[in-house]
Amino acid sequence: MLAQADLASNPSARQFRTRIRESNKEPINFAGVFTVSRIGCGTSCAFPILVDRRDGKVHFFPDGVVSWAADVGDDDDYGFTFRRDSRLLRSCGMLNESGPPTCWYHEWTDAGPSLISKSPWKRRRTKR
Repeated sequence: MLAQADLASNPSARQFRTRIRESNKEPINFAGVFTVSRIGCGTSCAFPILVDRRDGKVHFFPDGVVSWAADVGDDDDYGFTFRRDSRLLRSCGMLNESGPPTCWYHEWTDAGPSLISKSPWKRRRTKR
């Protein structure tokens, strides 16, 4: 049986309790033990929350929110990318809506996230 999200496990969890509780209905989709859900924070802005389905602990993305503009990157190449069978979480956009468009690569282990690398996120030409 999958553990339900424990809102008491993270002081910020209560603020997003509705979306976090909705993630209880979702399957494991990251690193074999986590359910990742995106929380929107405005137009072209989101951050992921992770629920460890072994114990219900709620984790937030370590660096803040990631936003993206419509003319940056490929349409299917923005936001967050992750897989059920991998500990790599890739996020592309502008951290906290500032700075150059970047992709960050984090490895998520039982100790938490570790930044592995980052690279510029190349702009694509917009068709007019």
